[in-house]
Amino acid sequence: MDQLHKLEGYVPTMRRGTRLVLRNKGGGISMAYTSFKLTHPTETDLELWTDIEFVAMSHTQLGYNYPPAPAFYHELDLVIVEAGTTGRPRHDEIVLAVECKNTSTFEKRMAREALGLRRELSLLVAASTRFQQWPYHDVHAEPASALLVYADDPAVTNFNGPGLLYGIHFAHLAAP
Repeated sequence: MDQLHKLEGYVPTMRRGTRLVLRNKGGGISMAYTSFKLTHPTETDLELWTDIEFVAMSHTQLGYNYPPAPAFYHELDLVIVEAGTTGRPRHDEIVLAVECKNTSTFEKRMAREALGLRRELSLLVAASTRFQQWPYHDVHAEPASALLVYADDPAVTNFNGPGLLYGIHFAHLAAP
């Protein structure tokens, strides 16, 4: 949120109380949990939620018009969607997704998980996100969305090569 505020001009406001109440299990967007409204002077409002399951692109691409089975849901640690999005957002409603790995050893399987998430969010096509500077503007993903993977192991950045093509940014963020 700090980077979105400083570099993109979004102003975050915590909603539903003054205490941060986080989910401990994924599900759809629920007003029972804390979220953040992100307002911008010239863009539509966004919302940031934690531990949200989204409906995978494979459900849409297969042409299914019935409610998705659990195999078509994938959980994201942090998700930003357009304000007013409800339930489990579709893959094309995700503006920004973040995966967080609290581990002393970032393993290759974790990078593969991120590549799989990207595949369920979008196709490999050149596009632009709604952001100008952070986390990035251009992405090879349609629909365009930013996908970030944070880990407290500095080795996470070793995966930025493959991530570059698919619009995944692997970043080290030291645990407090």
